[in-house]
Amino acid sequence: MPGEGALLSGLKLVSAALTVGLVPGVLCLLASGLATQVSLLETAALGIALSLAIAQGFTMVILLLHVPVGGAAMTLAAGCVGGGLLVTWRARRAPGGVPVGREELALGGLILLLSALLYVRGSPVMSGEDRIHAGVIRRLGLLPRPALDNFYVAAGVVYPHPFPGAHVLVAMIGRLADLDALFVYRKLRFFWGPAALLLVYAGARVVFRRRDLAFVSGATAVVLVAVGAFSEVPKFFWAQLAPYSHVGDLAMNVFLPALLVVLFHFVTGTGRRAVLFFGCATLALIVTVTMVHIREIVQVVVYLGSFTVALAALRADRAVLARAAGLFVVTVGLVEGYVTFHRRLVDYVGPALAPATERLGRLAAEMSLWDWVASPLNDSTFSIGLRTLFSGPNGLLLLLCPLVLLAFRTGALTIFFAASMAGYALIIRFPALTIPYLQLTYVEMFFAPVRNVIFFLYVLAGPLLYLGANAIARLRRRWVAAGALALTCLVLWRVWKYGGRVLERYQGLFLLIVVLLCVIALAAHRSAAVQRLAGRLLPTAPRAGWVIAWLVLLTVTAVRLAVPASSPFVLPLRVLLTPEAVLLDFPCIPQGTPGPEAGPGSCPPSPGLVRWAGRHLPISAVMANNTLNRYAPPSFMPQRIVAWPTADTSASVVGHAVYPEYYRFLDASMATYGAQPLFNARESLAERRRFLEAVKATHVLVDPMVYAEMKRVLAAWPETFHLVFDDGRWAVYEVRGTS
Repeated sequence: MPGEGALLSGLKLVSAALTVGLVPGVLCLLASGLATQVSLLETAALGIALSLAIAQGFTMVILLLHVPVGGAAMTLAAGCVGGGLLVTWRARRAPGGVPVGREELALGGLILLLSALLYVRGSPVMSGEDRIHAGVIRRLGLLPRPALDNFYVAAGVVYPHPFPGAHVLVAMIGRLADLDALFVYRKLRFFWGPAALLLVYAGARVVFRRRDLAFVSGATAVVLVAVGAFSEVPKFFWAQLAPYSHVGDLAMNVFLPALLVVLFHFVTGTGRRAVLFFGCATLALIVTVTMVHIREIVQVVVYLGSFTVALAALRADRAVLARAAGLFVVTVGLVEGYVTFHRRLVDYVGPALAPATERLGRLAAEMSLWDWVASPLNDSTFSIGLRTLFSGPNGLLLLLCPLVLLAFRTGALTIFFAASMAGYALIIRFPALTIPYLQLTYVEMFFAPVRNVIFFLYVLAGPLLYLGANAIARLRRRWVAAGALALTCLVLWRVWKYGGRVLERYQGLFLLIVVLLCVIALAAHRSAAVQRLAGRLLPTAPRAGWVIAWLVLLTVTAVRLAVPASSPFVLPLRVLLTPEAVLLDFPCIPQGTPGPEAGPGSCPPSPGLVRWAGRHLPISAVMANNTLNRYAPPSFMPQRIVAWPTADTSASVVGHAVYPEYYRFLDASMATYGAQPLFNARESLAERRRFLEAVKATHVLVDPMVYAEMKRVLAAWPETFHLVFDDGRWAVYEVRGTS
């Protein structure tokens, strides 16, 4: 609604997000009859996980059967209403419900507070990748007949994620709420943050099977997000447990944990109904994660492979081993099948990644025999974020969290954690494993290696503090306990600050110790001697007073690890609470040196142009655009362009592979005229027509950077360039007489 206020926009977005991202999964769980076996927050987490799989199912239907996203969203909403009535009717006949604990109410309150702060803080849309995602979401939401080859922001290009479940989910929310795609993209962080935190809590609950440990895990995660330690990491599109709307961040911190939590329930489930329900849900989420962002499913393959090997070595429960091995085989098969399909459909990905793959091959050829085992691969291209392994609490958590797995031997899932952490520590430690792993999977898998194990650290951080607090609470004399607590706080104050720096100096030894501790944690499942030693050194039964000690340790940890700039409590200078405010938040970027003589520079489309295009320009239009303008029009309007801005280095590094026709003309024009094609004063009409025909342009979009020159140039050929819009800064020409 034009001019609608912040409150109405917020209510519409929240209700639509819950309708698409939570309610469908919760209704499925309630209909299965399994909701009575899990708690309230677990129900919410599982509901989100199942809703992601449902959204992926809708994605495939939408793109294969050409169903409008708006119609699919309304169908889903109607299904939620009908399903809700049915579940309510069944609940009246079969008494029982979802159990609720006081600790969950407290934790839920903290999560809701963070959700409100994340709504205000929002997700950035400044990078080229973010704007591509926003443009894809906008087009998906408005296309009358979406298909695999027509929803990308540029003409003639199939999106690298041909079944983009995350994008369709956001588009469905936007259509259901009737809100602009940029506003939804920015503000939906209020949903992703709680989803990530709920999945950490749900993971801890199923792994440890204890309410107190699940609470300390969830509460520790919430507090560390609040102080910024488990929040934004600059330069990596990574906001950890306060995820951005960037699909890579969502896949890492929402989709992957959702799959793991459901997988955990399948592995440990008892009874035919639970095994069948969670087995089907696990398979659906494997497909979902594979299609949304395949990097994360590669991690799952390593997890399942390590888990299967560990179960076999420990001679664990055969039923669990069969499930793990079966999931491993099925996942590998699905990934291989999807990769084969993807290569044929999106044929430019191979050439786009070829330079990096060749560089990796040269790097391997230049390494000596000693280099393959001496130290972790520290390369500016393939492990650019290796230092994140030691930043903040990550290094110490990776070193100490195996002690939690040693203390709490709760069954198959602690084996899963220990085996997965050991597997990735080995791959990171030895280039002899790192390089083949990158060659077999994806060259960007180790841009930030810690991301491959970070979910385990989120889950185990709280129980690690619990172990320390519980050990202090065992001391019978209060003054001794107080002294031990004070000493522990002093140690924590030092190690949280400097521990990572020390560990970084001994990277190889550090990773070997992590592997050793994980192996000991695995051995504790078979060795009585290790079990007795762990029982003496790491008692797990709660002692009176542990809560106070844990709160003190958590406070010290939070204060020492605080990163104020990343905290949700630090709000932006400009608070954007309406769609119009978001659309107006993109300033023009001066061209050249700022000053009175500077040109108009890069500017986003004007509100008048956006409104006109929405009413008068067909969504099938393809606009020849000035690629020196950093603001790509599809981020603001649904029509396609011929190529993404060359000025945006973050999104155009593979431009020659993605837009071969445009770059062929660009290279020729730069060689001949020293300027981009079409947007210059020297080309002939015939040259311009050949370019427009080759890139299938139906319109020419003239922006402020080239307005004065192109108005004069194109006026010479009115029979070819028909002016259909002009506001004094922006102009649109319809191209006539080309095939």
